[in-house]
Amino acid sequence: LTVKAVEDGTSAMFLGGWYSFTGELGKGGWGRTPLKTILPVECLDYEDLVESTEGFWIEATEEGRQIFQGFDFASMPPILGYNQTRCRQGSQVLLRVRETGDPLLILRDCGKGRTLAYTSDPAPHWGCNFVFWDRYRDFWLTCVDLVTGKIR
Repeated sequence: LTVKAVEDGTSAMFLGGWYSFTGELGKGGWGRTPLKTILPVECLDYEDLVESTEGFWIEATEEGRQIFQGFDFASMPPILGYNQTRCRQGSQVLLRVRETGDPLLILRDCGKGRTLAYTSDPAPHWGCNFVFWDRYRDFWLTCVDLVTGKIR
């Protein structure tokens, strides 16, 4: 039902965590479900958790800088982990993990709808610092506008 709804014009956001995408010990399992056809990323065939107590810094791609004008991602606190994925052909990577180059925020058109993936936690535990960023609210409002097509 979710796949059909997106293809018919609904939007969906997929957010990271231990049981998202492939997840801990494969428990997320999204790549083994029909959702894989609408995800803007490809899930790995093995556990995808990437964590560091030192944190990871975020950088915008060229497309991301155009969309997130006025955002200083250097001021964003580090995230403590994310789900490693691969960008699906036809998707737009808007943000990357600076240390690894892995995609962090990815957008995709699916039929008449759109999907967006943010491959880290939007809140604790990996996002325990992120929630205190002064642009946190604006970031998520921009993401909603992106996935609903208010921003093209």
